[in-house]
Amino acid sequence: MNNLGRLNGPGKEMIRRLLPALLLMLVGCGEPDNTGDSGSLKTYRHSMDGAPSSLDPAHASTIYANFLVVNLYDTLYRYRYLARPYEITPNLAESLPEISDDGLVYTIHLKRGVMFSDDPVFPNGEGREVLASDFVYSLKRHFDPATLSQGSWIWQDRIAGLDAWKENGSDYDRDVPGLSATGDHTIRIELTRPFPQLVHTLAQGFSAVVAPEAVRHYGREMSLHPVGSGPFRLTSFDSARATLERNPGFRKEIFRLAQEGFDPETQGGMNIESLEGLTPPFVDRIQVDFIGEDAGQPAAEPGHQGAATDDCHAPQGLHGDMHALQLFIRYA
Repeated sequence: MNNLGRLNGPGKEMIRRLLPALLLMLVGCGEPDNTGDSGSLKTYRHSMDGAPSSLDPAHASTIYANFLVVNLYDTLYRYRYLARPYEITPNLAESLPEISDDGLVYTIHLKRGVMFSDDPVFPNGEGREVLASDFVYSLKRHFDPATLSQGSWIWQDRIAGLDAWKENGSDYDRDVPGLSATGDHTIRIELTRPFPQLVHTLAQGFSAVVAPEAVRHYGREMSLHPVGSGPFRLTSFDSARATLERNPGFRKEIFRLAQEGFDPETQGGMNIESLEGLTPPFVDRIQVDFIGEDAGQPAAEPGHQGAATDDCHAPQGLHGDMHALQLFIRYA
């Protein structure tokens, strides 16, 4: 399993060295354009040395897929990457979970009013509210053989009754004792034994919440038609490039540096204080080019440093550092 929530050694040193440049680029992007003029959209351009084969969270087993999934969908939790060490924090969840004294029962409350992005799978094409039952459905999918999940191992033998649910035919109408929605905005998870890392697994792309309507409508094609509640929506995707545009229905949450773990003594002087009070995401479009290993890296375009341009670029050195990039992209 990934080292969830804690990074050390060379990886931590890379973050320490690269994050200042990353945040400078974030500030350089400024606020998004709200004029409706597509020619003046703020665009973050990024390249990767491989391409995802699927944008289904159940298949988000590579850095390429996860990179896009966590921006198209929502997970219950995420990380505060400015904090040292990284700290788990609520995302779609309203707060950290309530945990029973024996460490077996987790109660998680969802934020209200979070909406799936508009899509034809919904009545009148209008996205609906994300509910606790959607999370239950999303986790069950990993134990449905038809999903061909690549992430079920994370929760295998961990959640009471979930493996038995699979063995008994993966009937979505049947309840799982250890996984239930006790209300529209409340999730109850009962473990087979204490598993302190559970909350960290709920920050991974595998745990992203999908809409059952999208799964039923698109079937296997959902891998190319993501319908989530994340800050961006997919506008195009092929073997060469993915383009995401800001989700106009994304919840309005003010960016607070203190809540992100900002330390003015060690992270000051980078002008990121100017982000205080803004509403993410900070750019209108993300363009990700998938570059083959033998193709080399594209030449830097004018405005590579992010000044006096509508394009926002992260330094080349950041391209292999997914932890730092997640901070930039989701709030870019």
